Amino acid sequence: MLQKGISYDSSIIGLIIVNLIPIFGVLFLNWDLFTILILYWCESAVIGIFNILKMIFAKSDDKRLKFILIPFFAVHYGIFMFVHLMFILVITSFSPTLPELDFSNIFTAISQIFLGLVGLFASHGLSFYSNYIQTEEYKKSDASELMFSPYGRIIVMQFTIIIGTIITAIFGLPKYVILLFIFIKIIVDIKAHKKEHERFLIKKEL
Repeated sequence: MLQKGISYDSSIIGLIIVNLIPIFGVLFLNWDLFTILILYWCESAVIGIFNILKMIFAKSDDKRLKFILIPFFAVHYGIFMFVHLMFILVITSFSPTLPELDFSNIFTAISQIFLGLVGLFASHGLSFYSNYIQTEEYKKSDASELMFSPYGRIIVMQFTIIIGTIITAIFGLPKYVILLFIFIKIIVDIKAHKKEHERFLIKKEL
């Protein structure tokens, strides 16, 4: 039980640290709103990648069923990510402080947030190992259930940041206003993380 508590706490600490990266970027690296949104878009991609790994390791499903569900998830999650990216391009185009955006700006933004990407993979990788593998959540997991599990967390998480970005961009507010919404996002993220893993702890006790 102590080991589970330690691994659970370490993954939350990692989650908090990686969520502080955009705050550092705004304050010290001059990140704009578009760069912040691209970082969180990349986080959604990282969540999807680790969800595929969870589906692969899940023990409760017929292996033949997983060969159908995993490619299906990859396709519909990819469509979700594309629509999400188009939405980012549209809402940031309303900002009077940002230049006209196109796909070339996406690669520029990603190059600026390389450290953030490394942190995202490290944080979610730590959570995957300490909460999913080490505590044997995978033995109680179903690929069919995991196929839709990222959406609830991502929609709530991204909605918080996107609303903050819309308010900041449309009204021409200083980009530092987005820091408030980043802090709100951290709180939402921690609650979603706890809810997800507490659900598996309950299943394991049944």
